[in-house]
Amino acid sequence: ELYMKYDDLLFKSYRVNSTFIIDELVRMANEPLSNTDIYMEYINITKKSHEIFKKFCEVEESKNTVDILAKYQDSYELKELQKQIKGIYNRTGYSFNDSLFKIKNINLSNVIMEQITCTVGDNIIFESGDIKYLPTNHSIIYDKPLLKIDDDYYCFNSPLIFYNLHMIMENITIRLIPEKKRTKIYNSKKGDYLEDKSLEYFQKLLPTSKVYKNLKYNQDDEVDGIVIYDNNIFIVEAKSNKFTLDAKKGSLSR
Repeated sequence: ELYMKYDDLLFKSYRVNSTFIIDELVRMANEPLSNTDIYMEYINITKKSHEIFKKFCEVEESKNTVDILAKYQDSYELKELQKQIKGIYNRTGYSFNDSLFKIKNINLSNVIMEQITCTVGDNIIFESGDIKYLPTNHSIIYDKPLLKIDDDYYCFNSPLIFYNLHMIMENITIRLIPEKKRTKIYNSKKGDYLEDKSLEYFQKLLPTSKVYKNLKYNQDDEVDGIVIYDNNIFIVEAKSNKFTLDAKKGSLSR
């Protein structure tokens, strides 16, 4: 809902809207899981072919291995399994030798893909902490969860996309807004959206409550929301800015 407000801007620059971008990000995050299912289909056929070979060995035990293998390779059963393998590839475009983490179909523009992709050696900041490669070191993978090797894209950590989807989408959007105008065009709307949704959910959770938004007091002070329920008062203060990494690591000042 928040990013749909910027669909005209996104479409003008990328020829796609926010829903399409989000759906594609989710699809790419899910692709390694889908690849695993396809890979298991290949594994099951491999197991069947091995069972067939074992039967040939038992029946033709008097013959040498070369003859048994030749007869096995020419068998009707193996040819049927080979047809199944070809059918899986034709249906999915995924071969037995492909990486589970390779993203096959890229439907986002190169401009967007560059924003969410890093290459080998880009993440120097992760190495340069006080302790090299400490998990809490700064890292670019939260903004750029995909890895590009040669001309192929890989998703080695699907949860990175799911957990940081809002951050990734925000990065894609605000690049299109001049820095001087971001407060008015984006930040204020994001704050309003958070306030509205927070109070909306309070109202749904507590149907008999009374909800008030943007109340003024003193001369220039304001509270984002007040929710009165029975003899309880909830004072709502909405903060929509990103958490910094220092904040996530527990820095009280941040």
